[in-house]
Amino acid sequence: MKILVAHNRYLYRGGEDTVVDAEVNLLRQHGHQVWVYSRDNAEIQYLTPFEAAKTSLWSRQTAQELQKIHQQFSPDLIHAHNTFPLISPSIYGVAQKLRIPVVQTLHNFRLVYPQAMLLREGKHWEACVGKLPWRVVIHQCYRQSLSQTALTSTMLTLQRLKGVWDKQISLFIVLNQLCREIFARGGLPMDKLRIKPNFVESHREPQWQHRRGGLFIGRLSAEKGIDVLDSCDRCLLQRATAGLG
Repeated sequence: MKILVAHNRYLYRGGEDTVVDAEVNLLRQHGHQVWVYSRDNAEIQYLTPFEAAKTSLWSRQTAQELQKIHQQFSPDLIHAHNTFPLISPSIYGVAQKLRIPVVQTLHNFRLVYPQAMLLREGKHWEACVGKLPWRVVIHQCYRQSLSQTALTSTMLTLQRLKGVWDKQISLFIVLNQLCREIFARGGLPMDKLRIKPNFVESHREPQWQHRRGGLFIGRLSAEKGIDVLDSCDRCLLQRATAGLG
């Protein structure tokens, strides 16, 4: 197949960027032709606040560049990853116009909650999922900013009103069953949600024998659950100490 992979890269490289690169390599190893269309959040520093806000709703640059890619590459499928904020929802409109099916991988919860990680004031928060956007704006869930939360909520609301989820995206990929349930509760069509976990490329079988404990690999930040791991570790240490006593 000829696959166009679209991804808005973050200012600091993270897990999503790694997953996208790994999937592109895997597709190419299996004989598919892959064209990677990417934009980088470093571009935002050259935009005024108004231009950045306008772009997040609809990017003329993205629309024009996708038209050119179609003329040169004519993809059978578009696989979208992160589209916020520079690629924008314009990718879905262009794909529909050109009659190209779109598969969207959901790496975070932005489509149902602007803050994307289901956190509010450092704590797990699902109260606004699937609710009217004004609740999110009042709570200033995105970066504790009224204006930025309102902008992101407006983008999501417009996409929903235009029927993007139902008409312009053929399939959603989520990482696990819990994500599938949350997105369905947030209004995405359950019959379009498919589970495909992230993967790690390895040329050797893992050796589990004679091993104990676990290894965490990831960014050291609250949303990754470091405090949970720390509390579990201290709990296990206390139990072990009690057993020795």
